[in-house]
Amino acid sequence: MANNKANNNKSLGGSKMPKANWTLMLGVGLLVVVVVALYYMKRSNEGFENSANVNANANANANTPKKQSNTLMQGTDIKSRLNPAKGECVVALFYADWCPHCQHFKPHFQRAMKDLNGKPSKDGKKMRLEMVDCDANKDISRQYDVSGYPTVKILGDDGTQVEYGGDRTYEGLRKYLVSDD
Repeated sequence: MANNKANNNKSLGGSKMPKANWTLMLGVGLLVVVVVALYYMKRSNEGFENSANVNANANANANTPKKQSNTLMQGTDIKSRLNPAKGECVVALFYADWCPHCQHFKPHFQRAMKDLNGKPSKDGKKMRLEMVDCDANKDISRQYDVSGYPTVKILGDDGTQVEYGGDRTYEGLRKYLVSDD
């Protein structure tokens, strides 16, 4: 009997803890890992909502329009800004300020806004470029099925939506929107 106890202890790495306790500890450890993973997934999907509210308030004060901005702010008539007029298409960037890919792409899109707004696209429609802060406008991002950032959608006057899948650069946007190269 004493030999059996010694053999059991050797199989557990020399520990004196019974096998049932190891299983319980492993189960608790796995549960902790799952809870932490779910917490970070929820936090990521909410777009760090607490910091977004602070940023939205700061942006609302800091971005008092001196000239017309194509960044859609909370409280503006967003739906009409994303609704293209006849003979027009809206190129909309859906972004989140906390997203590193958006931080990289926003200057490229802003350059495209400056250079391409009001110009004809390769299909002959007048382009209007808009930016949508998805943290401040969660309902709009859900309405347009935005599941990742940054997302660029071309909204046609006939109700079509085409998601841009090219390079996240000014040159990539320009090539896609205005030339057939």
